[in-house]
Amino acid sequence: MSSKKEGQADFDRLIKEFVDTCWINGTKGDVASHQFKKLVSEEEFVDTAKDYNRERDRVEHFCVNVVNKRETNEFGDLMNFCKMVLILSHGNSDVERGFSINRVPSEKFERISTCWS
Repeated sequence: MSSKKEGQADFDRLIKEFVDTCWINGTKGDVASHQFKKLVSEEEFVDTAKDYNRERDRVEHFCVNVVNKRETNEFGDLMNFCKMVLILSHGNSDVERGFSINRVPSEKFERISTCWS
């Protein structure tokens, strides 16, 4: 189990990795990071995250359900970033099987999502 502080640090490193490799620009990364901090400070998120079980629940369902419960698009950049991470980890598995580069972002993302369990 990770702490909230470790989860935020992992998320920020993941954002930095995407910015450094030009997958997203710095502004979008900053916005997504701000949205992440706001989301994880909400009591509803903390309660939902505590129920997350990585053996039972799919991380992509968790992400979509948590962010899409909002009536507004206040976490739009965060959701777009999450989709990018999930696409990397669940892309064409036959083609990607030999490449371990996708393992790092998806492992960090899963670790982040379990920080509140």
